[in-house]
Amino acid sequence: MNTQKFNAVLIGSLFLLAGCGSPTIKGNIISQKLGAEMPDLISVLPPDNHSNDLTAVEVIQRAGGAALVGHGYYAVSNKAQDAALQKMGITDGGQLMAFKAADICRNLGAQGLLYSVVEDFNEINIGFWQSKKVKFNLKLTDCEG
Repeated sequence: MNTQKFNAVLIGSLFLLAGCGSPTIKGNIISQKLGAEMPDLISVLPPDNHSNDLTAVEVIQRAGGAALVGHGYYAVSNKAQDAALQKMGITDGGQLMAFKAADICRNLGAQGLLYSVVEDFNEINIGFWQSKKVKFNLKLTDCEG
């Protein structure tokens, strides 16, 4: 009987502590801001492509969206988003840093943004040997940047 009371008190105190400024966890992505709310609707932006492969943009956008969905986010990357970015004057992922995150969020109707940079995207196929090498960085942020 005493262990049941102890467990109830322990669990209750953990719930109280959890609401007092602990970082928000969603999937295995943790917000570094104390008491921050992790955004649910994430816009997967076109990557800044430093590779020679033009298909890298589409592949990395799809991979980033799939990774977010696997962690409980709702990822958006579609033609309407691309049209809204083009109205802002953004036609390439390399131009995104010239705009504030708040402006991009407002125009896309998103709560967060997934930026990406493709550093290397190579495929080697010499008949009997096939190899893919991909190196990219992702940055998930809220509308405040």
